[in-house]
Amino acid sequence: MLVSELYANRKWDLTARRGERNPNAKLTAENVKEIKRRIKEGERDYRGLAEEFGVASKTIRQIKNGYSWKWLEVD
Repeated sequence: MLVSELYANRKWDLTARRGERNPNAKLTAENVKEIKRRIKEGERDYRGLAEEFGVASKTIRQIKNGYSWKWLEVD
C-alpha cells in the first residue's frame, strides 16, 4: 500500500467518527446548531447552555470558538 493511500484511509477514519458518529458524543448535530444559533443571537450564559445540554461549559466555548464542530454550518 502506498503512503498516499494510507494517508487517505487515515483521513477518512478521522472524519468518519466526527460529530454524532463518535461513540462518545453527547451532542447531536441539531443540538450544536441550536447552541451556535443562540450564541450568535447574543446568549452569553455558557454555563447555563452547558447544563441544559448536559456538557461542560468548556465544550460550549470550544463550539463558539470553532475548536469543536467547526465543520457544521448554521443556517
